Amino acid sequence: MPAGAFHFAQQAAPAGSQQTRAGAAGVGGARPNVSRTDAATPFATNAYDMPFSRDDGWSRNAGNASSFELAPIGFDDDPERKRRHRHRVAAVVVTCIIVILVAVGLAGYSLYQDINSLKADAAVVQAQLPSVQSSLTSGDVDSAKDAVYTLDETADRMKAITDKTTWKLASKLPVVGTTVSEARTLCSVLDDLSSNALVPMTDNLSGVSLSSLILPGHTIDVDQLQRVFDAVNEAAPVVSRANAQVNSLQPTGVGQIDNAIASAGSALVKLDTAMENVNEFSQVAPSMLGVDGTPRVYLLVAQNNAEIHATGGLAGSVGELTVIDGVISLGDFIPVSSNSTLSSYLKSDDRPSITDEETEIFGTRLNSTAMDMNYTPDFARFAEILSQAWVGIGGDEPDGVIAIDPVVLQDVLSLVGGVTAPNGTTIDGTNAATELLHNAYDGSMTPTQEDQFFSAVAALAFQKIFDDIGGVSPLALTDTVKDNVASYHILAWSNDAAVEGYYRELGCTGELSQDEANPQLGVFFNDDTWSKVSWYLSTSTTVSDPVRNANGSRTYQVTTVLHNNIDAASAQAEDDGVTGLNGKKRDASDMIDWIYLVAPAGGSISNVSVSGYMQTADDQNLDSSATPQGEMVEATLEGHDIWFGSTQMLGGDSTTVTYTVTTSPSAQTDSLSVRQTPTLQDIAGWGSPA
Repeated sequence: MPAGAFHFAQQAAPAGSQQTRAGAAGVGGARPNVSRTDAATPFATNAYDMPFSRDDGWSRNAGNASSFELAPIGFDDDPERKRRHRHRVAAVVVTCIIVILVAVGLAGYSLYQDINSLKADAAVVQAQLPSVQSSLTSGDVDSAKDAVYTLDETADRMKAITDKTTWKLASKLPVVGTTVSEARTLCSVLDDLSSNALVPMTDNLSGVSLSSLILPGHTIDVDQLQRVFDAVNEAAPVVSRANAQVNSLQPTGVGQIDNAIASAGSALVKLDTAMENVNEFSQVAPSMLGVDGTPRVYLLVAQNNAEIHATGGLAGSVGELTVIDGVISLGDFIPVSSNSTLSSYLKSDDRPSITDEETEIFGTRLNSTAMDMNYTPDFARFAEILSQAWVGIGGDEPDGVIAIDPVVLQDVLSLVGGVTAPNGTTIDGTNAATELLHNAYDGSMTPTQEDQFFSAVAALAFQKIFDDIGGVSPLALTDTVKDNVASYHILAWSNDAAVEGYYRELGCTGELSQDEANPQLGVFFNDDTWSKVSWYLSTSTTVSDPVRNANGSRTYQVTTVLHNNIDAASAQAEDDGVTGLNGKKRDASDMIDWIYLVAPAGGSISNVSVSGYMQTADDQNLDSSATPQGEMVEATLEGHDIWFGSTQMLGGDSTTVTYTVTTSPSAQTDSLSVRQTPTLQDIAGWGSPA
């Protein structure tokens, strides 16, 4: 046995025997024999009978195939061999490092190429998704389909790139991992959106347009409409999910990708909102369109803003619209004048009843004067009174009431084209409001002729709309309706709770808000000049920043201003039908208006102060127990605190009312919204009072 080496001799031994390891003198002197039992050491029996190489420090004894020699730690019996061994290990390590570096370099280069590809595809997304949204919401499904397929191919390509192993691994890295993860999420969302929502929806809606939904004979194709509902409602959850995911993404730091995220986020918000609107409409459309074979009757009210009333304007004429299985028929419009059948009915004993608080605030106008039934700011209440009166004169019981004014008519005529009135006047999208609300009162027609003129124009305009609405962009029509709903030029009521709930979601019920969490102040006006002088009225309401109170309520300082823009010369030149016939006028320019301030639900109004001329109790003639003494007085309307009074303004004069509004303690916002009776100040060119 070579000196300095240990020899392990393998021998068969019975269980429980000892294997001995003999040691020879070596570096450090002689080592004692060490005995191990086979139960205590892995070297017992055949536990170490395995192929060892010389490079491991072991050598097989040439004379004994079952023997091994082990160089002790720190002992080198072959320095040259050790040097060669170290060189080989070093070479292996270097080789491994080089391989790792090459792999990392290749992965980095691959990521670099992928990012460049994603940048190019992101530019396509940035262009195509807004185009898809715009085309779909405008009703151009065929154009949307082309853009959808381009988007789908791009999204597939982007997802395939970011599904690579290199991207998955990179998403786990510190710092850059978040960026990579956001990019991967964007690609996955776009692929889901295009494959599971946009492609199937546009395929299902191929060939559908607004014109295909509206058939000749004023008929809505209810089967086609249901096809639209089904396609949109199937895709809606995917669009909603994509909207939430994309708009929660953080910037990646890559300009093109971040631009795509921003563009996609904006488009998805609009598309998601549009699809939610379709979904909500789909829930009530069958009932509204009488698809069960039961006729639905609606009263269409044309309000005249030149004689301002709380809901908008004097109810100038009313027409009956009937829908059954999508087929629309329009009856004659009848004038609501002092000698109309409605006015006669309201003089009878079976006229609609009103509440004591309504009598206190409005006198008996709501149920005794046809033109003043909408003196109440609660449109739902006006609709109920009108519906009862309509049945009283022999009409069908209405399922709903819809009110519009010439401002709406002008906006819609700008989409479908104009009409020619019986007197030869062209009424279109540029002049309808001015012609109907001011020029018609130039004295060339008698009051009866004026009523006939308005009724005829209303009928012609509705006929024009029904005939040509199919060629209008749904997006343009939707925007027109939304704008007029937001400014209270369109109001609607239904006796169907589900439909009324839909109207409430749209914001067109015109009811006094009962939402304490989102407080709304009501500021309403009623003309009492008996004229069309409201053409010259301008108003404004300004609200201060809130003060938060200890109980959670908010307090605001509010100022409401009314201004009479007529001058003495114009007043003298105008017909009496414009300047007014109320005997309480002090001169031709005088304007008489009621003001109503309605507190938010659960809130109150206090510290009311008026700068301007207010009527005395004798002047106001309310036929009620409330007798304002030259100032505004307090009452209650449908649970709301309300202040009211009547002001008079000579030409060029203003009335300013300052007051404090306190919300309910349940208010959840610092914002106090204001619902105010719409005026004609922008149409007439007056603007807001200074």
